[in-house]
Amino acid sequence: MKGNSRDHPHSDLERNNVELQHAVEKAKQIQSQLDRQVFYLKTLYDLTSELSPIVQTERLLETFLLMTIGTYGISQGFVLLLNRETRSAQVVTRGMEKPKGLSAEAAESLLYQSFNVSEDKSLAPMTVSRITAPELLLEAGFDIKITCSLMFVIDPSLMGLVAFGTKLSPSPLSSEDEGLLFALVSNFMVFLKTARSFETIQTLNADLERRNQELRQTIAELTEARHTITVLEKAKNHIKSLVQWQTERIGRLSLLDVILILTVSIVVGLLFNISSPNGVTLLPVSIFRQSPPVVTVLEAKRILDEDEAVLVDARPFEFYKEKHIKEAINVPPSLFDIVYMMKLSNLDPQRAIVVYGRNISRHYDEEVAHRLMQRDHQDVRVLTGGLSAWAKHGYPVEQ
Repeated sequence: MKGNSRDHPHSDLERNNVELQHAVEKAKQIQSQLDRQVFYLKTLYDLTSELSPIVQTERLLETFLLMTIGTYGISQGFVLLLNRETRSAQVVTRGMEKPKGLSAEAAESLLYQSFNVSEDKSLAPMTVSRITAPELLLEAGFDIKITCSLMFVIDPSLMGLVAFGTKLSPSPLSSEDEGLLFALVSNFMVFLKTARSFETIQTLNADLERRNQELRQTIAELTEARHTITVLEKAKNHIKSLVQWQTERIGRLSLLDVILILTVSIVVGLLFNISSPNGVTLLPVSIFRQSPPVVTVLEAKRILDEDEAVLVDARPFEFYKEKHIKEAINVPPSLFDIVYMMKLSNLDPQRAIVVYGRNISRHYDEEVAHRLMQRDHQDVRVLTGGLSAWAKHGYPVEQ
């Protein structure tokens, strides 16, 4: 009995030691978790501090990528940002080459492919989603061994991709690391949205300043023209008085006097017309333009039947409404800019356009053809003979 009593304190001591070791291990785990949480919070704070004073999109992309790969010890990474409003794509890389020839169209196609293989499949504003098949980024020309790739959507017109390569250390990204990465990208999107708003304001201010400058120039020109007109009116009155005085003096006008009066009147009229803001153009602009190419009715019918060309009726809507070639698009010169944006702005510049519509005094077809060529359409031709020639061949027209 005495031996058992001596052994009992020893077993209690061992049990206490085991409990103490467990408590120490638990404390270490808690301390490790606290250290990691502190690290995550400090990382978010540092990123916010670095990004908050930046209002240029390019610098935001570069700073975010540099800080993120530094935080995780990653050797490669890139950020792709697509602005669908301005039809522009920006790419920033670290530790790798930028893909060559990545246009806005190619970037948009890549983002839609990424959306199809994303976990959430959401285009809701301010969302981040993991890409489950990052190999499609390799097919797009990004030479990187991807560890993690995310798609982010700021709004329907501004979205992008962020991808990272392998870590310099052998340990992979943990679930906590990926959670922090989601938080960093979400924070990054807020600053991108602010930067875009700032750039929009800058653009509007620059446009407003340009318009103000144009307005000031117009006012100055009108003021100068007003002074010139005043001088000319005084000269006209002086000449008129002189002519009246000469007429009264000699009783009748000679042929030389008539010629002199006509010459002075013409000169004064020309000077007044040139100086006036609402002056009439003396020679039509079309005289100095090169005439567009022409196409015969037979050739036009052939390429239209083969769907190789678009047919444009350049006459005013009232004439178009009375009679026009079947499937012709009405684009009168007076409404050219509006109708073009609505019906022809997405047309392939290489596709042929056949234009018709003129009368004795107005060549609407040549005017519209010239404007289309100014919009970089490469193959614009005027239909020889116009609507009447088309109808004489028995081809379909509509009323």
